[in-house]
Amino acid sequence: MQPDVNRQAEATGGPTESAPTVHVVAPRGASSNARARYFKFAGWLLVTTAVAKLITAAGANHLLDMADPILLLRTRELLVFAACAEAAVFWYISRKGGSDCNRAVLLSCLGWCFLVYKALLWFRDPDHPCYCLGWLGKWLLLSERSIAVGTTAIATAFLAGGLLIVMSESRAHQRASSVAAGVSAVC
Repeated sequence: MQPDVNRQAEATGGPTESAPTVHVVAPRGASSNARARYFKFAGWLLVTTAVAKLITAAGANHLLDMADPILLLRTRELLVFAACAEAAVFWYISRKGGSDCNRAVLLSCLGWCFLVYKALLWFRDPDHPCYCLGWLGKWLLLSERSIAVGTTAIATAFLAGGLLIVMSESRAHQRASSVAAGVSAVC
């Protein structure tokens, strides 16, 4: 990061008693491009899984009316709720003007919720399948094991990717603060 120091004395042509203003210019390039790609990919995954859940919830399978073993909602209701949550997160991460840190926190929270839910399902009954993608996996002729591994990987990517972005933002903010403090101390 390059500090851009603008002094009032230079701008007005005369001396002043106020402290210099420090503007930290954030680096652009590979990091921001990688973040943009991460959020686009996450958005694509969210839309795909939300649509799969809604299509499944609209079906007539008898399993949809059974109670979920963890949340005690009917499976149909749980799929609609999860699809709505995914759609809301998609809307937030794809809108203009939001901060990368807020987007990352939201994706991390969603990933954490999914991982905790999957862990609770596994501890309750390791052989019980998770219908995280609705019936999309069966339509694509994927095994339950493949679906479980894939959805766990997606939730882990949301959690880990979001946390990495938050940590990166935190470090950038700390560097900017230390640059501003160093410039103030020098001037």
